[in-house]
Amino acid sequence: NFFMGIAKGLEYQLSEMGYSLVIASSGGDIEREQKLIDMLVAKKVDALVAATVDSEPDKLKGCIAQGIPVILVDRLLNGISTNQISWNNFESAYKLTELLIKNGHKRIGIINVHLSNSNGAERLDGFRQAMEDYHIPLRKEFVSQANFSENQAYDSVLKMMRMPERPTALFCANNVMVEGALSALQDLQLKVYEDISMVAMGNLSCNKYIHPKITCAVQDSFKMGVKAGDILKDVLNGKQFYTAQIRMETELKEYGSIKKI
Repeated sequence: NFFMGIAKGLEYQLSEMGYSLVIASSGGDIEREQKLIDMLVAKKVDALVAATVDSEPDKLKGCIAQGIPVILVDRLLNGISTNQISWNNFESAYKLTELLIKNGHKRIGIINVHLSNSNGAERLDGFRQAMEDYHIPLRKEFVSQANFSENQAYDSVLKMMRMPERPTALFCANNVMVEGALSALQDLQLKVYEDISMVAMGNLSCNKYIHPKITCAVQDSFKMGVKAGDILKDVLNGKQFYTAQIRMETELKEYGSIKKI
């Protein structure tokens, strides 16, 4: 749903120019992503908008070298000169962590995503900075390894919540981490708010079905797609000859998942 929001925003902009949008998904697999890029280049696409999972820029740099404009969305990539649109990950993670701290929480666990990805690294940095600014020691056992799947998040939460002195709150770095965390809590017969507070980055589809809803930093993916379309129109029309890194704001939505202690 998140990436379809970006696609819809792009399509909204490009339809005015008479361009067609081709959507391809790697499912988070780097090798598949590289094959898809090769296929699209072979089809002679006019431009490429990518939310890449590859932390190396070589494949996309090759596209640029062939004269294909590339716009990166949702995450930043070092070592490549092109337009990139991402989120204010550091600030959002800081604010979510600060919200837990201001409600009395000091034993806070973080369920990370891949740290080779700029989103994951920046969210962990924001979490760490909030803990440091409020003089709360960062316990290594409360910082998960890099996770990608729901099952990995599940295992991380099980391990933390089985500790003799477990966290009183969890910060989940994206919606997949939330789903793994909720599954682990259910198996441990623990309830959000009553037994553990929780916050998360991202648009949580699970919030439609659970009570209390999880406090989260919401990302407007459609707006990101529109912004990418704005840039792409200028690039394709030869009106933009520079590259920029754009940070988009998230919106903090407070629900009933944080217990004051």
